[in-house]
Amino acid sequence: SKGALGFQHPVRLYLPKSKSQKFLSNIGEKVLASFPVQATIHFYNDDANSEEDEE
Repeated sequence: SKGALGFQHPVRLYLPKSKSQKFLSNIGEKVLASFPVQATIHFYNDDANSEEDEE
C-alpha cells in the first residue's frame, strides 16, 4: 500500500553511474535530506564512459 505522500516502500532513487561521483560529492546529501520519505540510492550502468571512449 502507498503511504501518505503516495510513495510505495521501499523507495529507490535510480541514478546513472557516470554521475555518481559528482552526485555524491555535491548534492547527494541535500537531495536525500529534502526527500519526503526514507529512500536509498541505486546506481545503474548507463555506459556513458564507454560511449566517450569509442569516439
